[in-house]
Amino acid sequence: MQRLQVKPDLTDQDFDDGRALIGNARKQFSSYTEAVARKMCQRVALNQLIELMIVTCEALQEDCPLGKLFIDWSNKFLEYCNRESQIDFYGKCGLSNQISSLLFCIWDRIMKKAVLKTVHFNQIMEGSNKQDASIVFSFLEASLVHVIRAFPKIKEIVIQSDNAICYQNTALVTAVPMLNAKLMDEIFVKKIIFTETQDGRGPPDVHGAEQKNCLKRGLKKTDDQNKMVRIKTARELALALTYKGGAKNTIVQLLDVDFQRMGNIMKFIEPTTKEIKKYVTRKNEI
Repeated sequence: MQRLQVKPDLTDQDFDDGRALIGNARKQFSSYTEAVARKMCQRVALNQLIELMIVTCEALQEDCPLGKLFIDWSNKFLEYCNRESQIDFYGKCGLSNQISSLLFCIWDRIMKKAVLKTVHFNQIMEGSNKQDASIVFSFLEASLVHVIRAFPKIKEIVIQSDNAICYQNTALVTAVPMLNAKLMDEIFVKKIIFTETQDGRGPPDVHGAEQKNCLKRGLKKTDDQNKMVRIKTARELALALTYKGGAKNTIVQLLDVDFQRMGNIMKFIEPTTKEIKKYVTRKNEI
């Protein structure tokens, strides 16, 4: 049997297309390796931070003055009902709901060892559903003010978020020093770390699942099964999350943002933000 050999008739254009594909593949592979390297370095830095908190607590034999604040937007909340109903959900924008998880270390005087604790903030905005740098700044300010009141021994905070646009925003990074100046003698934002988007499941994601259980309990607060119970406003959402004490180690904040004040702050830092953008394109750790 005679073996047939088929020689493809390739043109110069085919070779050019092949070279272009190989070049694009190299760029994508380089981007992937850079992302993996960033992810590994970020995990090392975060683990070192937790170790530092524990070592400091053990050395002082008292509560550690350093805390770590995870911030992440939860899915926008749509109207929730205790039973099925014919209701039109189209066009619903939902309620802005951010979860902030505070990790800190305390000294157990009985066991004589350092213990890590986590407290969650459910932050719900009333009157709007925006999710930009100015809203994140307002929510961060509300979190820090509550930390000052509830946990006065925490004097420094490291913030961790993913690299979503509203977090890895030059305007937000520029505005944080204003918070440090305002809260100078009480608390200080020491560092901001931006991880890769959806990098695993952090404390805010875990708490988001528990949040749904609280809402279900809040919908069952009536004995009349024929009565329709709905959660559709920010205030109703806050009340449902606090029903019968709500989730453990959780603080619910119903926030009314002063947009005029935030507009003035963003306008004030705009020239500085433009200058920073000329030299800094990507932020991983600040």
